[in-house]
Amino acid sequence: MDQPLTCRPAPPGRRSPHARGREPVAEVLPQEYVLVPTEQLEPHPDNPHRGDVGLIGESIERNGWYGATLVQRSRMRIIAGEHRWRAAQAKGLAMTPALLLDVDDDQALRIMLADNRISDYGHYDDPALAALLASLPDLAGTGWTPDDLADLDAALPAWVEVVGQERPERAEPPAAVRAPEEEAGAARGPHPSASSAAEAAAPGPAAPLTPASASSGRAELLVVFAPEEHAEAIALIRAIRDRDGETSVGRIVLAALRAHAT
Repeated sequence: MDQPLTCRPAPPGRRSPHARGREPVAEVLPQEYVLVPTEQLEPHPDNPHRGDVGLIGESIERNGWYGATLVQRSRMRIIAGEHRWRAAQAKGLAMTPALLLDVDDDQALRIMLADNRISDYGHYDDPALAALLASLPDLAGTGWTPDDLADLDAALPAWVEVVGQERPERAEPPAAVRAPEEEAGAARGPHPSASSAAEAAAPGPAAPLTPASASSGRAELLVVFAPEEHAEAIALIRAIRDRDGETSVGRIVLAALRAHAT
């Protein structure tokens, strides 16, 4: 077996070179990375979390094993990664990568609870997630299914377009590109003289389609955000709509431009 990789905290009074100029903010626990026979590990008896061993097994098949289970060295008890270990058992893996931690029972319990709980506070940027999933040729090994992607896509606002995925045709163009006066014109329909003028026009080469002519008299405006600004923009639009009702994105953008210009 290869020499295990160990990580020990610096002796008292000796600071890490990475902490120069500032006080250290965390302790690095004594830990050792080893390959452990799978049958030598045991799950924590008080772990309340239940995972999907089948999905984890699919990920191991598609992507291979990565990372390590966290194990309390004194008991060879798993405190994080129990369901990956169970998937390893199901797949017949003889050895399991483990990070052995020198912690007591109380600290092991707190680490287990924190590992289970803290991820619950995260959330997804749904448009970014849908675009990322749609960019893959298949979803094998991701934990996501085509039905998940379809549900995610259906829940997105009508004006959000996912690049890389075929979406159903919409009767109306995205609300984000409509100006207020264009929305009013669309509600009234084409001017009565428009069709007669077109019929009276002499035949000739068709004019090239422009954003306005391609969308029944509406002009399109594409607004590009930096990745870090995208989620904030979506959140602000939702907050404005919660306050003002289903205001179109065109009106929101126009109001912001007017306020910025004055």
